[in-house]
Amino acid sequence: MKQIIKNDKKKYPRTGDWKSKLPIVSDKCTACGTCIRHCPEATMFMGKIGGKKRAGVKYDFCKGCGICAEVCPVKAIEMKEL
Repeated sequence: MKQIIKNDKKKYPRTGDWKSKLPIVSDKCTACGTCIRHCPEATMFMGKIGGKKRAGVKYDFCKGCGICAEVCPVKAIEMKEL
């Protein structure tokens, strides 16, 4: 008999407290998805934010590595010190 382990996102550990920098996505975002493809923690997402389709960040899980800001072709992501 096969058993299935249920994936409960509510029980995920909130690892975002580890960061010392916070990625802030500006209105310059063109929704190209480059940051999403390169995020090692899969915290970047695409959504309608402020009435415009652009990237967003799940801050509960973001570790503030800055890869998203480095790969953004239009420099729409700035890393802010906490």
